[in-house]
Amino acid sequence: MSQQRPPPSSSSDRPGTPGGQPPYGQFQGHPSEAPLSPAGQYPAGQYPQQQLLPQDVKPGRSRLPLLIGVVVVLVLIGGGVAAWFLLRADGEDTRAAYCAQLKTLTNDGDLMGTVAAADESTLAQLEQVTAVAPAAVADDWQRLEKLAASADISVSSGLAAFSALQSIVKDAEDKCGMDIPLPGL
Repeated sequence: MSQQRPPPSSSSDRPGTPGGQPPYGQFQGHPSEAPLSPAGQYPAGQYPQQQLLPQDVKPGRSRLPLLIGVVVVLVLIGGGVAAWFLLRADGEDTRAAYCAQLKTLTNDGDLMGTVAAADESTLAQLEQVTAVAPAAVADDWQRLEKLAASADISVSSGLAAFSALQSIVKDAEDKCGMDIPLPGL
């Protein structure tokens, strides 16, 4: 069903079109010669028009409520994240008291002198430091306190205590500004 078109004329049949070419999307010649749409009902480039009665025309919907809803949700999420950052309990609220008691316990960083002169008051000071220890080192201090109170010391518990002591010393150097030399194994 291929229809042959006549070759385009070189003369200008219509004013305003260069070389006699029809405007884009329009066909040249008689409407009966126009190619049909794929459905075969209308000439190509032309589509049926739908006529609506005034009562069938629906007004466009406003997207303002949707936009307001999205803004409210974003504000609530941002407020929740900000509140979480401000109110989270990371255990740092006792950092100043912890650093002061740690300096007292270790005689301002002399860990070996503290261990050599340990007595009952040292155990009480250890309990006080454990009570105010921030969350970052609280478990390490509890491990050391259990080892100090225990009479049964094994190689594995000694290694666990040394690992806890390394964490405490690193935290003291980073956040309390203390220099605590740690003996090697």
